[in-house]
Amino acid sequence: HQWQLWQEELKSNISLPPSLQEKCYQTFISLIPSPSAFQNDVMSELSSIDLQPEEEVLSKRGYRLDALVEVNGMKVGIEVDGPSHFLGRNPTGS
Repeated sequence: HQWQLWQEELKSNISLPPSLQEKCYQTFISLIPSPSAFQNDVMSELSSIDLQPEEEVLSKRGYRLDALVEVNGMKVGIEVDGPSHFLGRNPTGS
């Protein structure tokens, strides 16, 4: 599925057959999310300030947002990345 999205972004003329695109998409969205303790803490904090987060929101393209909240009539997506996403990595400036 991600490869197909990449081809669309590149505006290439390469694509998977529609039936295979659908199989890939269905497999991609079938992954069951497993929020971290940190993510659960963030959701609790958002709830405590009455933002009422909608958790693990599936986008039309198959990606999940950790949370979606509404602020002043605008929907805001939230991605929660704790230290394990960054430990042992060196900044590249890119």
